[in-house]
Amino acid sequence: MTAFTFFHAADLHLDTPFRGLTAVADAHPEVVRAVTTATFDAFDRLVADAVRERPAFVVIAGDVFDSAERSVRAQLRFRDGLARMAAAGVPSYVVHGNHDPAEGGPAVAWPAGVHVFGWEDAEAVSVVRDGEPLAVLAGVSHRRRAESRRLHRKLAPPAGPRGVLRVAVLHCNVGSDTGHEPYAPCELADLVGAGFDYWALGHVHERAVLHEDPWVVYPGNFQGRSIREAGPRGYVRVSVAGGRPVSVAFSATDAVRWMRQAVDVAGLPTIDAVDRAVADAVDRAAAAADGRPAIVRVELRGRGPVAADLARPEALADLTERARDAGAALEPFVWVERLVSACRPEVDLDARRRALDLLGQVLRVAQDLRSDPDALAAAWAELHDHPALRRDLAVPRREDAVAVLAEAELLCVELLERDG
Repeated sequence: MTAFTFFHAADLHLDTPFRGLTAVADAHPEVVRAVTTATFDAFDRLVADAVRERPAFVVIAGDVFDSAERSVRAQLRFRDGLARMAAAGVPSYVVHGNHDPAEGGPAVAWPAGVHVFGWEDAEAVSVVRDGEPLAVLAGVSHRRRAESRRLHRKLAPPAGPRGVLRVAVLHCNVGSDTGHEPYAPCELADLVGAGFDYWALGHVHERAVLHEDPWVVYPGNFQGRSIREAGPRGYVRVSVAGGRPVSVAFSATDAVRWMRQAVDVAGLPTIDAVDRAVADAVDRAAAAADGRPAIVRVELRGRGPVAADLARPEALADLTERARDAGAALEPFVWVERLVSACRPEVDLDARRRALDLLGQVLRVAQDLRSDPDALAAAWAELHDHPALRRDLAVPRREDAVAVLAEAELLCVELLERDG
């Protein structure tokens, strides 16, 4: 069988309406322009890659548009991009997701070389190149936004020549802990045992390979849309040999990268030292953005003597303005979305531990646990066995318990000092 590659993308959310930029529109129009066109620019990067590299086909697993109303300009940009790929000999296969359900219906006619899977029954289509069958794809779309049907049950491996890749295309929620609405719900075991070689999934915005052989893959979304979607975004390239996927590699498409940068205030004695540290964080964001504009949230953490100064209302505002001006002057720009302070004053834990109050008693108990490994292990195991905490705690290890104990001490200092 001929070796080949195909692209798997999902969750383009074309024409996402970014909010919160009104205040910067006049002073920094380039920021607003880059953010509002980012989803389109990200899609254009996929199209350019496909036209240049000629994969066997492209799969787009739902949520092409951000809403069921799907703007005209979004539909036209998507249609035109698919047409450019088709003209280069690259067919595309698309399902509807919960944001762009099939009931909304397209207002455009899809070009030749584009197949959009329906919602009522699963369909199967073959991919043939130069007379050779390469793959058979089965897919089904969401009918409505709140799709409760278990759509994976409609997908059965289609018949085809031996050694031909079998791909399932589905916008769905695998498991119950994805952070997304449980539309088209299923379990990983449902997919692994279904007889496909590759599950091209959409819906979850974080990139994840849930299983190999068969491959069950979320490529993540194309373009970060808020600080909750920080880091590189894009699609995956699937290499196939002998009719089976052999590797999955990520390719970034995001036109603007959302990022977080942390600044530890420990050891920073003055506000101007914090200002320099924030400027360094902006420079780090620029270096890590892979040559694209970045939007960064800078988080001030830790304990230090400047905590009181940073608590003054104007301090963060002034530091933010300086950082924004400096970042906006870079090419490409780094926009400081927000400067947040979670830092606290320095505390002499030994002195507070000697105090005859509730906080002193709590710190003495923590010290006793730290000096008694057996007692600490027992307390940690008790926490781990609690049904409400078990999922969020690691397998009990002493180093984990010691780290959590240290964090708990500081949290108690913060809460009890503040309440006192």
